[in-house]
Amino acid sequence: MRIGLQTWGSDGDILPFMALAKGLADAGHTVTVAYTSVDGKDYCGHGSQGGFRTIKACDGLRTGADLYALTPFTDPFSELRTLLQTCYEPAVAAMFAASEVLCKEHDVVIGHTLCHTLLTASEKHHCPRVSLCLAPMVIRTDSMPPVGPNLGRFVSSMMWAIGDLAMSTVLFPKAKALRREQGLPPIRSLQQELFTSRQLTLVAASPVLCPRPADWGPYIQMSGFLNIPQEEDQILPEDLRAFLAAGPSPIYMTFGTCMQFAMQQNMRLFVDAAKLSGQRAIIQGDGGVLGLESSADVLFVGRMPHAKVFPHCAAVVHHGGAGTTQAALLAGCPSVVVAHAYDQHDWAKRLHRAGVGARPLFRRTIRPQALAAAISSSVSDLAMKKRAAQLGEKMSKENGVQRAVALIEAHLGLHTAS
Repeated sequence: MRIGLQTWGSDGDILPFMALAKGLADAGHTVTVAYTSVDGKDYCGHGSQGGFRTIKACDGLRTGADLYALTPFTDPFSELRTLLQTCYEPAVAAMFAASEVLCKEHDVVIGHTLCHTLLTASEKHHCPRVSLCLAPMVIRTDSMPPVGPNLGRFVSSMMWAIGDLAMSTVLFPKAKALRREQGLPPIRSLQQELFTSRQLTLVAASPVLCPRPADWGPYIQMSGFLNIPQEEDQILPEDLRAFLAAGPSPIYMTFGTCMQFAMQQNMRLFVDAAKLSGQRAIIQGDGGVLGLESSADVLFVGRMPHAKVFPHCAAVVHHGGAGTTQAALLAGCPSVVVAHAYDQHDWAKRLHRAGVGARPLFRRTIRPQALAAAISSSVSDLAMKKRAAQLGEKMSKENGVQRAVALIEAHLGLHTAS
């Protein structure tokens, strides 16, 4: 079967699609991934290693810019609107061209929740479309509101309806013109037409952390975490292995993609917080921006395989991205989240509610003292460590990529998903 995938964003939006593409290719399908990287990264190597084709729809749109400081607002709707206006709308023409290639050349397409160009191309070319959602908070459930405190099902239902109307009116201003050009009606409900697909909607999150709401329709299925498997024989760098062996389990500190946009500020926060907490630390970033080198207490590293490093750590300090959140839990590590924007606030709350994360912290207000206190509390909380280990063990029994492939094949009528 020929299967095309399209995604847009940073690592957290693109790597899960690469993991799924490899799983589909391993299952014998012919696979193409079209991607748009907002920070200019090249992911073509994943295709050559995974046995699938890659298409770079367009170059990065905000290379060197801080994607998490584009707006002074603190509500998710305003943050998302500003991000899309700055980093999505300028890419619509190139993304639609890639969408048309996928829909013309493949039997089915799988699109990122926000990829309206693929929805339009799939309707134009009558190509079945699967929606792949990386953040459960995007999909409506009346059991909880889209934002704010839970005041009951009636209020939640009303908030979802109002939110969908507002988003469908304001977000993606170019979508209406594009669809008109292609002879298609405008999208009336992002929730019903774009974010979900009644053919199949996959939610790429572990049910250990994100239980499936009872009011989701049968076309909405949870696949589990779509992580790229690590090579069993992969060896960590010598300096990292030596650091791990030289003392107590350290904390791991990273803001993932967010690090690059304010490297000096983030590094200062990490270094000061680690020192105040009294913990040994592995910091993913360039200590040279502060004129610092690694020491007995702090090791500066580049991007490391989380699945290999996190199990050796006492806790993980991170931004609350979907990938890092689930990788930390899979490793059985408590989390200290400094949420930056978008869905990261929701992941932070989920970790805290599950008893495996500190009370959420926020980038706009964070200070080294507060971060240090959260680190110290998490490392010393034996109940949190035990809970993280228990949930990590449960999560280790899942195989998100395998489950997603089975669900897609069932959707295509090849066999029944387990």
